Amino acid sequence: MKWALGVSQERLMQVERPKNDAVDLVMNQDVFFDYSDKIVQENLKKVKFDPRGKNFQILENQDQVFFLKTIPVVNYAGVATIAIAVVDEITNEYNDALKKIQLYEVCLYL
Repeated sequence: MKWALGVSQERLMQVERPKNDAVDLVMNQDVFFDYSDKIVQENLKKVKFDPRGKNFQILENQDQVFFLKTIPVVNYAGVATIAIAVVDEITNEYNDALKKIQLYEVCLYL
């Protein structure tokens, strides 16, 4: 499992974390700054996603397909201040599923 860790911009200002353009990825009100590996960081910069979305997301970027699910972490006041993005590159699986669907569609029309 690969992941990215983000914190709300409001919280980052409160803890006075300096901005780091080399690693920071701003998505809506969250800033992702820690990644399981460099590939996750590079791939997340290529796509747009809702870090506060409640459902998983399938994201397509050129010739790659990603599964992404964000998990909010709430503080004691019940406010989500941390977002963990679980990321997996599923291009091969996605393409295989599309081929099977297309094959079934052809069989249905015969």
